Amino acid sequence: MDKPKMFNTKMLNPDDMDLVDARLTDEQLIASFTPMELHWYNWYPGALEKLHAESSDDRVHRARLRQWFPKDDVYKEFLSWSRLWNGRHMRRMRYRMPVNEYIDLIQQTRFDQPDSTGTFLWSMEMGNMPFIYLGTSVIDQRASAYGIQPGAYYLWPNFDPNPYEPGLLDKSVLAINFNVPIEVSFHRNSGGRPREQASSGNEFVEWYDGNPTATAGFTFVQIGCLCTFDGDRRMLENLSHDGILNNTWDDTGFGVVVELSPDAKLGAVWVLYNFHQARPDEGCVDDACPGCAGCEDAPKSDGVSEGRQHIRMYGNDGEKLRNVARLRGELFTAAKIAGSLEELRKPRKDFGFNMKRRYECQIVRAKLFEGQIYRQFVNIRSHR
Repeated sequence: MDKPKMFNTKMLNPDDMDLVDARLTDEQLIASFTPMELHWYNWYPGALEKLHAESSDDRVHRARLRQWFPKDDVYKEFLSWSRLWNGRHMRRMRYRMPVNEYIDLIQQTRFDQPDSTGTFLWSMEMGNMPFIYLGTSVIDQRASAYGIQPGAYYLWPNFDPNPYEPGLLDKSVLAINFNVPIEVSFHRNSGGRPREQASSGNEFVEWYDGNPTATAGFTFVQIGCLCTFDGDRRMLENLSHDGILNNTWDDTGFGVVVELSPDAKLGAVWVLYNFHQARPDEGCVDDACPGCAGCEDAPKSDGVSEGRQHIRMYGNDGEKLRNVARLRGELFTAAKIAGSLEELRKPRKDFGFNMKRRYECQIVRAKLFEGQIYRQFVNIRSHR
């Protein structure tokens, strides 16, 4: 990925603002300021507050600015600086990062280094990230088109016994233990019906290195959620990227993650089912959805997923629900979809879902210890 371009921004006209690299961070912009621009940067917030307290009329604001900057050349320089600084959010929103640049961003991030991870998260939060069209895949004898909506926070830990433990990595980096299924019990609620409840035991907490094995699990970084095309997939064959993006895509409930080795090297790309419903303040909550906040049978939040309700995998009769952890009717909770990020640079035809698990597994925190990434292991006691 090319570095953002730095240049002298003095006397930029409004039409020239598109020449300013939208990828420049606030810190990079501030570092480019002249001494006078740095003075304006420190002075402006207080001056703006006084202007708003005095009047909400733009004409009053312009008149006051002319009083503060009576010389035309200084006034123009201030306006140029103001467009540069105050227009930064609009420039970032207008710039859509290309798919290859997004993959480069992930590959160049050191997720064992807070500063590097912080830059990645800042880009994810502030940037206009690209929708990644993965291509088509056949599941349950039916072909569908899939893509990734970028995001750093989609999956949440089942258990977080000590959230303030030193060395814990940001929750954009988590881990999964394949050999620890989430235990459930069925007890009677006030209406006399059984209700599923995730085990809350945390008697033994250990840390394992992040080496992935077939049975153990791995540490991962989150890069988005898996979406499926809501329409005839044959429409996509002749569409541009913008045309693909502007069609309707549905969230499948699966997060997309990339394996992280103990020394923070990136590996295979996986999809893992998200067993935590979004909070009401994060979007629409479906009252009929199993386990969501509006459902009378929804378990209470245990706090480890920041108030998100646990989605039930089983119905009141103890049978697995038909609309949870499924793609085209196929039940699974973890599947590998690519050997590396390189395979995501171009859409693939009939790529595979290498399904590894069909039950909810333990998702936990990851931590950095002596330069290595470790994954948490919570030895829980069965409540059955």
